[in-house]
Amino acid sequence: MSILALDLDGTLVNSANQIHRSLASASKELFGLEISSDLILENLGLPFTSILEKTSIPQDSYGEVVTLFRENLEKEIIAGNELFDGVIDFLIVAKKMRFKLVIATSKPTYLAKLVVKESELFDYIDFVQGTDGFSPKPDPEIIFRIKKEVAGSVIALVGDRTEDMRAAKNASIKGVGVAQSAHSLEVLAAAGADYTCMSIADLLASSILHDLSANRR
Repeated sequence: MSILALDLDGTLVNSANQIHRSLASASKELFGLEISSDLILENLGLPFTSILEKTSIPQDSYGEVVTLFRENLEKEIIAGNELFDGVIDFLIVAKKMRFKLVIATSKPTYLAKLVVKESELFDYIDFVQGTDGFSPKPDPEIIFRIKKEVAGSVIALVGDRTEDMRAAKNASIKGVGVAQSAHSLEVLAAAGADYTCMSIADLLASSILHDLSANRR
């Protein structure tokens, strides 16, 4: 069976506000520092330390910040998760087309699994692979790990960032760029996307799923 790898933040889940509140609260409590919501919007989906590097938080305090941030984020996730328009319809159609649906995210696996559990994604996602102890996208390791854990062929990665498209290219699979976050259609295409669309809803309305299905390996 063919596998679609799906990024989480910025692709399926509109988590920018969750992440901003969680980091802003931790930063304010520990250092009295304000965190801009724009910083999160521009970097949504990147590893958390990459976001911290763009703040004035001292590097030797990152561990403390990460701990408190994740505690805050767990509470946010349990309170509710906002999916982008069209996500459930897209997953339903992909399932009917006999794709396995796998999360491939820079979030730690336990947090990604919590998002799936505490949202409508739960009924559709077959496997969750976070980034734990290995290099994040654009390194293709996350795709290789999915290949080891899930029976079938990974044929595409759907994501909203250039890192997703480069990871797909590095793993020799198709990259489907969704320009509903920080990166435009043009930027995603320049990063190697094989297909681009403005949103998950537009992806569903396009012929992309059918093209991927027709080229199953």
